[in-house]
Order: sequence, then C-alpha cells, then structure tokens
Amino acid sequence: MPRRSLPSQVMTMSFTAPSARQSDPEPPLGEEFAENAQWTRGEHSEPIANSGLLILSDYLIDRTQTLAFPDGACAGFDCLATKGAVIALVNVPGLENPLSVANTHLNSRRSTHVVPERADEVYAWQSAAVRDFVRTQVPESEAIIFGGDFNAGPVPARRAAFENNTPLGENQRDGLAFATGNKLVLTFSRTAAVGTVYRNCDKIQYRSGRETDILSRMALVRFGNE
Repeated sequence: MPRRSLPSQVMTMSFTAPSARQSDPEPPLGEEFAENAQWTRGEHSEPIANSGLLILSDYLIDRTQTLAFPDGACAGFDCLATKGAVIALVNVPGLENPLSVANTHLNSRRSTHVVPERADEVYAWQSAAVRDFVRTQVPESEAIIFGGDFNAGPVPARRAAFENNTPLGENQRDGLAFATGNKLVLTFSRTAAVGTVYRNCDKIQYRSGRETDILSRMALVRFGNE
C-alpha cells in the first residue's frame, strides 16, 4: 500500500476522558510518599474536576482507550483533577487503518504548592505510565499524533523524565519545534510559537508509520500575545 500524507481538517466530533480515578491496593509511589500527603494541598481530597482532555474530529472515532492516574499518583492541587491520557482511533478517509490520536496532561510543578521534588517525583511516575499506556495500545509500526500539556519545562529532572520515557519511541518528532526551525510558522504567530517551544510544556508530537507519513507543513499559535 502506498504511503499517504494526511489531509488537513477542522475537527468537530468529540471524546472526553478520563472521568474517574482508580484505587490501587498499594500506594503507586510507595508508602513514604503516601504518608507525606498533605490535606491542605488537596492530596487527600476526591477530585472535583475531570481530566479536561478532549479530542475533536470531523471523522468517525472508531474506538477509544483511556488511562486515569490512580489515587496517590498526583502531587498538590493537581490531585483535584482526574488527570491521565486518552487515545482515540480516528477513521481518516484514504487511510486503510484508523489513525491513533492521543492527549495527556501531566502533573504541574509550581502551581501544585508542594515542594518541587515531590511534584517532580510524580511527574516521572506519570511519564512512565503514559509511555507504557501508549506503547501498549499503539504498535510501534503505526502512525500516531500525540498532543497535550506535558509540563516538562526547563527543569533538568523533568526534561530527563520526559526524554527517558518518550512515548513514541526513537521516531518521535515535535511538530512545533520542527515548524519553527524550518520557517513553517505563520509570521504573525512566530514569536508566540518560539516561546511555546522554549517553555517546553505544550506539545504536538507525532510519529509516521509503516503505511502513513505525518508531516509538519504549517503552524500557528492562536492564543499568543501578538
């Protein structure tokens, strides 16, 4: 089958998840981490918000898979939301098999209002969990688009956790970084795009597959300061 580039579309069909956390018999990050949980930072509270993860598509969503981080796999005020990851298989016209589209939101750092080391420890755990989830659900030979708030930032420990737990393998590409480096960003949003790449949090990553090429052709940042 010939390799195909994907058509560009405005997405309208929606899927949101996860909506509830799971409870594990053992603390996911160990007894010591669990014992140091702070009620005043939301770490003993039930979540009051869902994941906020949303995938939109003009095309039929064939099926979905979700991952909700379990109780205890969060730090600070991030525990008040049910974070995790979601994968939707989208039936894109012209492709023989559905395209995997994934989304995630990993634990933040300063806004958690706990010590940075605690937030970073959770971040490393979540990064590994998302890596395992994606690699289990999407074969390495298949194409995938993976966006979200990865919250790596400039912190060395987080950068290392992100790079060591690359969910898409050695063929992973950063769409906006590629676009800015190859002058594919619309002029009016170039400053905002460069700033987004520098902050190293919000990303759209992709991997081409055996039968499908995914290419960065144009980019813009809609909510920049320009």
